[in-house]
Amino acid sequence: MNSLEGLIINSTFILFPICLYIIYCTSGSEKSVNQRDVFLELTVFSSLYLMFRFGILFKSFYPGLLFTIPLLLCYLNNKVKISLLVSLILIIFLKFNFKINIILLLFEYILYFILYIYYKKNYKNYYFLTNGFIIIRTFIISLLTKNNNFISYIFYFLSSAVIYMMTSYFIVEFYKNLSKTLNYKSTLVELKKEKNIHAELFKILHEIKNPLAVCRGYLDILDSGTKKDYDKYIPLISTSIRRTFGLMDDYLSFSKINVSREEGDLVLFLDEFKEGIIPLLEKNNVDYIFLIPDSEVYFKFDYDKLKQVLINIYKNSIEALDDRRTIKLKAYLAFGSFYIEIKDYGKGMDAYSLENIGNNFYTTKEHGTGLGVSLSKEIIRLHNGSLIYKSKLERGTTCIISFPIN
Repeated sequence: MNSLEGLIINSTFILFPICLYIIYCTSGSEKSVNQRDVFLELTVFSSLYLMFRFGILFKSFYPGLLFTIPLLLCYLNNKVKISLLVSLILIIFLKFNFKINIILLLFEYILYFILYIYYKKNYKNYYFLTNGFIIIRTFIISLLTKNNNFISYIFYFLSSAVIYMMTSYFIVEFYKNLSKTLNYKSTLVELKKEKNIHAELFKILHEIKNPLAVCRGYLDILDSGTKKDYDKYIPLISTSIRRTFGLMDDYLSFSKINVSREEGDLVLFLDEFKEGIIPLLEKNNVDYIFLIPDSEVYFKFDYDKLKQVLINIYKNSIEALDDRRTIKLKAYLAFGSFYIEIKDYGKGMDAYSLENIGNNFYTTKEHGTGLGVSLSKEIIRLHNGSLIYKSKLERGTTCIISFPIN
């Protein structure tokens, strides 16, 4: 086997674990820093083991010509403890397998460490460290190359130096380019996290605004109201404020919706919701129709969360109304499910808006967040139900909520 084949084999034993490291870090779920560090250490020791066990050891050149490249990768990643351990392993291996002078070996690997300290202290780029390794290794090769023929000495010395330099640059550049892929994925993950955080914050603001809007509506009514109005609306305002604090508690704990489902009568719930929403409909000059069955329908649901969904739907419907200012709610049992249909006769939606409604940040409102519908869908989903929209331009929109009833 010639030297070129040996070079390729040794280079492959270094590159193969590196490729596995990058594949591991970029595939599947995000890896923690500790996980990535452990796998990087495994990569370095795997490269060394493969070269020790199966690699071609270049009998005509300096023994273990490429062995220090894993060490170089350790220093480039600021793994000082692992670098020192790798250095110790290499010194022992070269001493006992190739009978190289221990003083010379210690001298070489101490130079690598001093080079790293200078590189770290002066914030040099990785080319500085790579070039330093090449210079030190070339110098050591010159001390170890033994040949009485001067021309042969120069040939072996230069050949070893050039091979080490080219291979080092190739492997380091290969590793750096793959690391860019890893960093790119990490950046995307962080951006996604940031986007999710923003989405949660928007949800908080958007959904807290709904009960506050209810309170403001009731307070406007009370401006010119009687004692009877106060007795009627103050408890409703208090309920809305409690619901606001409940929303804040939900988002502050784990930044997700907590649904507390209890057995209740959906028909009674709708009757109570109707009594609470009618004053706001009248305030906005909206005609209303409620078709609610008389029979009881029991289902496990979260009273406040479901009320939050209906308020959001009504609020959107009111904003969409034009000339025909009517909103109709119809509830009924059919095919083992309980349906709540809320229909407005407003401007409606085109096919594109209908397809994208419910996606985070998609909105047709000037000051909308695009999160109200997605939050409503999530609440309904946590009730094992579904929420869909049907709409046509200039003909209004129908929102259909369904719950499976045993």
